Order: sequence, then structure tokens, then C-alpha cells
Amino acid sequence: MRVNIPKRTALLFVIPVAGALLAPGVFYWFLGRTSAYATSMDVAARQRALARSLVADASLLRLGEERYRAEIRAGVARFDEALRALEQGGQIMGRRVPAAPPALQDAVTETKRHWEGYRATLLAIVQRPAAAPRASAAYDRLASGAQALEQATARLAAAGGERTAALRRRTLWTLSAIAGLSLLLAGAGIRGGRTSFRGRETANDGNSRYALAQRAAHIGSWEWDIRTGSVQWSDDIEPMFGFRPGEFSGTYDEFLECVHPEDRRSVVAAIDASVRQGRHYNIEFRIRWRDQTVRWISAAGDIERDENGHPVRMLGVVHDVTERKETEEALRGIAQTVSASGGVEIFQSLTQQLAETLQMDYALIGQLRSEENEIVDTIAVCAHGEIIENFSYGLTGTPCEQVMNQEYCCFPQGVQQRFPGDVLLVEMGVQGYMGIPLFDSRGHPLGLMAVLTERPFTNIPFAEYMMQIVGARAAAELERMRTEKAMRHQARIIDQIHDAVVSTDLDGYVTSWNHGARRLLGFEANEMLGRHISFVYPKDEHRFLEEQVLAPLKEKGAHETEVRMYRKSGEDFFAHLFLSMQHDDRGEPAGMIGYAVDVSQRRQAEEALRRSEERFRSLVETTSDWVWEVDQNAIYTYVSPRVRELLGYEPDELLGKTPFELMPPGEAQRVADIFGPIAAQQRPFNALENANRHKDGHLVVLETSGVPIFDGAGRFLGYRGIDRDITERKRTEEALRARDAALESARLKSQFLANMSHEIRTPMNGVLGMLELLRGTQLKPQQREYAELAHRSGEILLNVLNDILDLSKIEAGKLQLECVAFDLPELVGEVATLSAAGARDKGLALTHEIAVDVPRTVHGDPTRLRQVLTNLVSNAIKFTEQGRVAVRTAVEARGPASAEDVYAIWLRFEVSDTGIGISPQARAHIFEAFSQADSSTTRRFGGTGLGLAICKRLIEQMGGKVGVHSTPGEGSVFWFTMPAQVKNVVRSPRLAGNTSQNPRVRSSPVLVVEDNALSQKVIVGMLRRLGCEADLVTDGRAAVQALRERPYRVVFMDCQMPEMDGYEATRLIRQNEQAGGTERTPATIVAMTAHAMEGDREQCLAAGMDDYVAKPVAFAVLRERLQYWLGSSAAAR
Repeated sequence: MRVNIPKRTALLFVIPVAGALLAPGVFYWFLGRTSAYATSMDVAARQRALARSLVADASLLRLGEERYRAEIRAGVARFDEALRALEQGGQIMGRRVPAAPPALQDAVTETKRHWEGYRATLLAIVQRPAAAPRASAAYDRLASGAQALEQATARLAAAGGERTAALRRRTLWTLSAIAGLSLLLAGAGIRGGRTSFRGRETANDGNSRYALAQRAAHIGSWEWDIRTGSVQWSDDIEPMFGFRPGEFSGTYDEFLECVHPEDRRSVVAAIDASVRQGRHYNIEFRIRWRDQTVRWISAAGDIERDENGHPVRMLGVVHDVTERKETEEALRGIAQTVSASGGVEIFQSLTQQLAETLQMDYALIGQLRSEENEIVDTIAVCAHGEIIENFSYGLTGTPCEQVMNQEYCCFPQGVQQRFPGDVLLVEMGVQGYMGIPLFDSRGHPLGLMAVLTERPFTNIPFAEYMMQIVGARAAAELERMRTEKAMRHQARIIDQIHDAVVSTDLDGYVTSWNHGARRLLGFEANEMLGRHISFVYPKDEHRFLEEQVLAPLKEKGAHETEVRMYRKSGEDFFAHLFLSMQHDDRGEPAGMIGYAVDVSQRRQAEEALRRSEERFRSLVETTSDWVWEVDQNAIYTYVSPRVRELLGYEPDELLGKTPFELMPPGEAQRVADIFGPIAAQQRPFNALENANRHKDGHLVVLETSGVPIFDGAGRFLGYRGIDRDITERKRTEEALRARDAALESARLKSQFLANMSHEIRTPMNGVLGMLELLRGTQLKPQQREYAELAHRSGEILLNVLNDILDLSKIEAGKLQLECVAFDLPELVGEVATLSAAGARDKGLALTHEIAVDVPRTVHGDPTRLRQVLTNLVSNAIKFTEQGRVAVRTAVEARGPASAEDVYAIWLRFEVSDTGIGISPQARAHIFEAFSQADSSTTRRFGGTGLGLAICKRLIEQMGGKVGVHSTPGEGSVFWFTMPAQVKNVVRSPRLAGNTSQNPRVRSSPVLVVEDNALSQKVIVGMLRRLGCEADLVTDGRAAVQALRERPYRVVFMDCQMPEMDGYEATRLIRQNEQAGGTERTPATIVAMTAHAMEGDREQCLAAGMDDYVAKPVAFAVLRERLQYWLGSSAAAR
């Protein structure tokens, strides 16, 4: 479909306006003219500026009808966009504008209403030419709405000041679009027939609009009558050619005279070609005014022919394009300079070219230092044609601050007066200033560009146009540099990332490979670039890679998963992938980028955690401990099932309770006082004992341990721990404490008894020793009787002391039994012999009987057996007033012989008497310590009551039994059994030395080491009585020295002495003997001490002593020990 508009009218105006209006470069340049200067321009001035720009490109006359329709539709769409932006906020020609405030919304609504009617009419013109006549009324309505909007924004700016000025300037962008569309309609919608260019058809309203459009755009129309050679110009052409009105004669030759001589031939050729060939006439050429001023003209025209096809006239338009040509020349110079520059040099070239083209003294380009936009750092500064050093300055109080706030600022003169606080302006002597902001492609501020002059300037539109062109280039370069810097920084960061970052194209071929990928996978970048990414996946993972990784990624744009990969070394591992699609500038998929993290250790940790959780769950379910968790307020949040067995509660019954609710009040307060400071410091605690009330009421003692729980941010959540039932342990501990107390008591008693024994035995040694020596002198009968009685009383006292010590040893478990060979019949006979004197004194018969099957030699402890028999026989004599006492020995049982021909027997001993007997009540306690058959206060028999208790303990320790049969008034039978070992080969007893003959002691010197004077007299006296030569020293050090000077066969060594005790002296003596070799026979050292507790003998032997006698030393014992060590056995030794 063709629009029925005359060709010379429609093509001359409609198509150039429509096409140029929507050309982004020109439209952006026009819309960018918003400033303090721009706000003073009215809509008509904008229409004129736009028209000059649009008609300048006369080549648009060749646009076809389809292009015409497309441009009209595009223009409608852009105006729709502008109105939406004013209503809601949005983009107008790529620049973001805010929504109009409420004060403007009525004007916007009115404009929109008029636009909707005009829009429908305009689109109808494109589709149906018959609708064109209605466009005039629609234009009137649209113009009215635009004027209302302009007036409303002017009122708002006056009321709101600078705060609303930016909105007003953005609104003017939309008004500029309205102006362009108005011009479009003026040329398109109202001419219905042929028209002359001189206004011959002025009756038509469209003609007046047509003329208005020419004047607004400074376009001149001409008509050349080819047959007569006359030329008719519109009123606007004469000033273009330097004529005053009416000076042009109207001839073709005079027109040619105005053409520059250098361009005249090409102009004539173009006209002739158009006349001859009927081609469209379109040419740009120079004209020269009478004052030699040169201007550039753009001319276009078409030929009209008569019915025979002969050319009759040419119609056309001319347009002064001097400014455009000068701009193009300046831009070519800038382009040539910039193309040869790079980096910062581009900005230096731009500032120099801009200053030269605009004839400015200064030009600068600066970038904002930070998002606060308070400081500007210059990139390039041109001063009087030279590049000077960059500097920084603050925006506050400068015209540059207004630039960043208003997006444009122009002060042709008086800028110092406008900004008196800007010291830099004063120092530079600046009068004129023009600046524009620089934005990136997203509309974010980058910096600014400004020119400054020391004199006022006037060519503001050209300067503004050049600023926009150069500013666009500077902004693009600045954004590119920033982008490249950011990309380099990003590349460095990516390259330094420890993990792998890899990008591929859409087919999966590697395009980048960072150092992290090299560390993770072992492949260098040159090994992987251009290789398919599947190369680092095991073959059995390729299908998973395609189906589960790449396919979801391409579908969703991002994907995250875990896969198995392998390293160059052949080792496979698990990696967590974070994948996303990369897009180009158009938003189309361009490749893929992936971030890979080695999660092998994490998976191992997760597996370990899983196993740990399983173990924990198993432990919680099977452990005897109760596992729990509490929150910050000590309220149970988890309770394991074990609480049923510990406290009788179901787990759910304790949730929401605190541990203190399960304790008695006093215990709860005690535990809270301990736990409070721990919880306040969020410290772990261990083994906190507390008593809890079981559900049935009894107390359960628990041992509680716990650790604090924190979340990932380190916030305290509560405690987790266990409770262990220690009730039985506490009972055991109580028993152990009682036992320890008893042991300590026994130890203290033993220590007391040891001290008591030492303190008693030392004086007893003097008493009994002196009595023994006294008995060996010539005494009168009465004196001897007294000595015997005193000696017997001392022995009784010594026996009491020995009983007490024996009982203490037994109770302390320190009594050690021997197992040696001894003559059993001889031992029984000795007991009877020693007890015979006491029986004779009371007129009692004492007999002993040994069965024929009793072996002579047995293995056991003869000392303790003698002690038991002696005690039982002594008791029988003591409690029998008349009659007899009998001792019987028999074999009760006999065991089988072993491979070593050793067999065990059970011996039975009985001691019977015809004494007072024992009542049944007394028999029940007879073997208890300190118990006697007769406990009345007037006891007739005396004694400590320890003898039978000691006998019972000794027999039981030897593995036997003891008992009694008794009838009060008739007598008693005490019996006991004990095991013994018998060997068929009889060996002699341990002390079977030569006891039948006296040793030759006069030639055997003896050394006595004793510090106590009384004990010295006793032992020396007994030795001399035995015929021994005795030397005496008083301490261990003297003993060591004495043995160095003289050899002694026997040394009687006291253990406790000043200076040096007997133990240390013995060790030194033995060392001296070893150092002296074997020339001298080692001395026999016999310990002589008042300590008679268990372990004292062993301590003496460990120090190097050979034998041990306890004080008081009996004369018989001393004689026996001398006989042993100095007799024939000594010689054998």
C-alpha cells in the first residue's frame, strides 16, 4: 500500500524527519542537551535545532515506503516508552529517569490522553492514507498536552529549586521527542495536493504548517525554471548565501557565481546529470560570500517533466551544513588522533583535540574516586594546548558538582561569580565553563569531562554537540579501561584461587584453566586448553557428565553436583562442582564456567561422621550411661532411653524439665552453686557428683560430665553430656574409706606398739639381763629366791608384751610363717619339759603322748607350733588345781605322695586337763581377743585374754582348725589340727649344730656395738660369763674403725645409735670386706635391737647382717647363738 502524499512533499519532509528522528546517534545527541542552558530553551527552539539536524542528511530522500512505515512504528514505540518512564520510572533512550512526582502526574496524564488519540491517527496514516486529513486535529491536541506538561514542570522546578531541576531536564527529553513527532506530522498529515514553495496555496492550513516547518528548521526551498533560467528562492535562502533580502537577481548564473570556484564544476555536473538523466539531485558544496566567508550547503532536488518527457523545472531544498561539516572535520581529527593512541594517551589526545576544536584554554577528563562521588582524580588535563600533571580535587562548591548532580552544566561567562568558593577557578582565571558527566553503559557515573576558558564563549550548540560526541568516546574508553582492569583483577583472583576454576565453550572445550585447576588436577593450562573437559573424568563417568551435569546446566543455567574426577597421576577423587552458563553482550549463551572443590576429605569426614553417628547412636542405645542435652536455660531438649533404668522416668517425662527438679532441694542448691559459674563461662565440666530422686523415691547418685554446644556462628546453645550411676561406687568408696581408716588405725597401733616394744624391751633387757647375771653369782637361799621370783615376773611381763605384738602382727596381716624341717617329737618334748616346773609347783602330773605313726621330721613353722602348744599347756596348768595335764599328738589324715616323694599329713594335737572347765556361754567367746572364761572382778588366774585368740589366728593361718570340749567342774580338752609336709628322706633341722660341746670361745674375740650403758653391762657381762673376750664401742662409726684394726668373729650390733646407726655401719663393714679381698674371714654380724615388729628381722638381713636377736636378750638365746656361729658349724661356714 502506498500513502497518497505528493512525492515532492512527502519524500522531501516526512521520510527525512522520521528516519533521522529515530537514528540513535542524532537522537541521543539531541536528548543529551539538558542543562541550565537547556532548561532556558523553549520547545520551539528544540524543534528548530532538531529540524536542522534531521534535514541535513538529504540522502534520506531515497528511503522507500516500507522504511517509512517501519520508522513511524519505531517512533511511536519510543514515545510510548518515554511516557511510561514518566509515569512509573524507567528508560528514555537508554537513560534512566525517575517517575514524575504527584505535582506532574496530572500533566502527564493529559499528555498521555492526547497522545493516545494522536497515536491511533498516526498509525492509521501508515496503514490507510485516507486517514491523513485527521492528523492535523490530533497534532493540535498533542501539542496542547506537551505545552501543559512543559508548563507543569516549569512550575515544579520554580517551586522545588535544584532538587527538581534534574526531573525537569529529563522531562524535556520527552518534550524533545514530542517536538520531533510534531515536525513529522507537520510535513506528513496535511498536504493533499500540489504545492508551490513560495506560498502560492496559502489558503490551505497545511501550507502554513509547511512554511512554519521550513522556518523552524532553517531550510530554504528553491525552484529553477529550466526553460527561462529563472531561479526562485524562499525567504530563508538569501541569508544562507550572504545576500540581504531582495539582493539576489534570481538567475541561474548568479547562483553559480555564489558557488566556490573549486566546487563549481561538480555542482554543474550534478545538475546537468539530473536534467539529462532524470536522476535525483543531491550534493554538498561550498559557497563563498561577497566578504569571502566560506559556508557549506547541502542541496537536493527533483526534475519535473512535461507531457513529452522534457524537463521543465527542478524543485529542491538547501540547508546550511557548515556546522556539521566543521564538526565532521573535528571528529575526523579526533578519530585519527585517538586511533593512534592507547590507554591514558587516548584521554590526553581527546582533551587536546577538544580544547583545540572548541578554542578553549583548558580541557580535562576526570574519574570519580569512590561511590560517594566526592573526589575527582583527573586522567588527562590540557592547559593552553599542553598536557599537564594530573591532580585531585573535591567536588563540593564547584561547577563539577553541579555537573554530577544535573548531568550537564554550561556557564558561558561569570562562572567565578557563580562559584566563589572554587579557588581553582580563580587561580586559572576562568570565565566560561561547560561540563558533562560520563556514564557507563548501565547508567552508573564514571566521572566527568569539562572545558574552561579565560574569556566568555558563544558557540554553545556546537560546543555542546562536540562535548557529547567526545564525552561518549571518553566514557566508552574509561568504561573499557575499568572493565579491563576489573577483568585483569578478576583473572588474577581466579588464578590465585586455591580451587579449580575452568571455563569452556558451549561444546565443552576448555577455554581457561587457572592455577587452582593445575594444583587440583595436575594438568598444565597448555595441556588442557582446547581439550574437551571430559578428559579429566573417568570414562565410566562420561554418561553421568552429559546427562546429570551438562544437560541440567544448559537447561537451568546453573547447576551444582558432586562427581568423580581423576588427576594426571591417575588418582581419582570426588569434587563438588558449581557450574553456571556464561552469556555474551546480547544475553545469548556463550559458554560454561565451573568451580571445582576437592571434597575427598570432606566425604571421608562425612563418612567418618556417619559412622561416628552410628556408633554414637549404638552407644546411646546400649551404654549404661544416660546421654542428655540441655539448652541455655538448662532445660532438657534430649534424653536417651537409659534414663528409664537410672531414674525410672520415660524420656518424654523429662523434656522441658531441668536437672535440678530431680534433686532434693538442698542438693539442687549445692549443685547449682557449683554449676552456675561453669555455665556462665561456658566451660566444660567433668565428674560433677549429684544425688537424684528416683521416680519411686530412693536416691541415686549420678556423676555428670558435659561440654558446651555452639552453633556455626559461635553462639552458645547449651550443654551435651552424660550421667553415670555411681551409687554402688559411692558405697564401695565409703567402705574403702572405712577400710582405709581401719588400716590407718592399725598402722598407728602398730607404730605405737613398735615404739612401746622398743621402749619396754630396752629397760627389760637391763632387768632380765641383770637378774640373769645375778643368778649366776653366789647368793644366799633367800636372795636366790628373790632373784628367781623377779626373773620369773620379768619373763611374764615379756610374754605379755610378745602376745600383744603377735596379735598386732596377725591383725595387720604381717605375720609371716616359715616352712622348714624340724623334729616334731623333740619339739613336743621340749614344750613338756619347759612346762614341767610349773606343773610340779602345783602338784600336777604333766604327760605327753605321741602316736607311733607320727613322723619324726615334718616341714612347717616350728616356732608358731611351739607357741601354740606352750600357750595351751600353760593355760591348762593355770586353770587346774589338782589332777593332771596331758598332751597328745596323732596323725588325723594322710595324703598321697607326689612325684618328689613328698606327701601331706594332717596332725591333731590335744591338751586336756582336769581343771575348772568352761561354761557354754564362755565357750562361745573363748577364742576372742581379751576374753576369758572367768571375767569376774576378783579373777584368780590373771592373764590378758590374748593367748587363745593368738592361738586360733596362728592355727587358722597355718591352715588348721581349733576347738574346745569342756564340762564345767570336770575339765577341758583344747584341740587343733594343722597340715604338714613329710619327705621320706629325713633332713636335719635348720639349727642342728654341734650343741653337745661348748665352743672354744676364749680365742674368739667378740665386738659389742651398743650405746645404752645398761645394755652394755648386760651383754658384756653375759659374754664374759660365757668366757668370751668382748670389746665394746658405742656407735657405728667406731665399729667400722674397730673392724679395720682387728678381726672379730662375731659382732653384736645395736640398730639404733647416734652418729651412725647399725644398718649404715653394717653396709660400710661389708664394703670394706669386699674391698679387702678374701684374706680375712668376714665377721658374723648379729643384730641386737629392741624392735621386734614384723619386718624388723628382714630389714636387718637386707642391710648385710647374719642373724637377729630381740631385746631383752636371754642368756640361753645368747649362748645358743654363740654356739651356733662359733661352734663346728662356724668352721664349716
